[in-house]
Amino acid sequence: MTAVDTPVAAPPTGTAAPNDLSSRFVGRKYVQLVLVLGAMSAIGPLTVDTYLPALPELSRQLGATDSQAQATITGLLIGLGLGQLIIGPLSDAVGRRRPLLAGLGLHALMSVLCALAPSIGMLTATRTLQGFAGCKFNFEYSSPDKSLLFHHWQDKGTNGVSEKLTGDIATS
Repeated sequence: MTAVDTPVAAPPTGTAAPNDLSSRFVGRKYVQLVLVLGAMSAIGPLTVDTYLPALPELSRQLGATDSQAQATITGLLIGLGLGQLIIGPLSDAVGRRRPLLAGLGLHALMSVLCALAPSIGMLTATRTLQGFAGCKFNFEYSSPDKSLLFHHWQDKGTNGVSEKLTGDIATS
């Protein structure tokens, strides 16, 4: 029998390999992981939802029409879409950590530039780049095959990352 034909013994049920994610994220580290991933998954919705009620005031202060102010939301959504097309393959090539940290930094910078934008054109451009940077959070959160929590719960014998994160009982 060759090395290729030799069966590999699976670890006994209920035990974790030393390098297994479920053994690395226990107790306080697990709570920290859930809080960090929860905060990252909230960045995208907060980027849009906290902004919508301010559109009329934004139009008035920047001397823009309502359609110009709404174009800033369109720019954000275009940035999210383009970002997923570019950052997804980049994340596969170089790993998740570096693009995630770059996305966090770029999102923070674009948020500051959005707040300081002197014109509606500048605001639209910075919101588009903010969407591009913010797609990283949505991409990592919505990719259960790459998610740390997915692997953690899979090792525990459970499945359904979205049900665990959102408390969605309609699918169970």
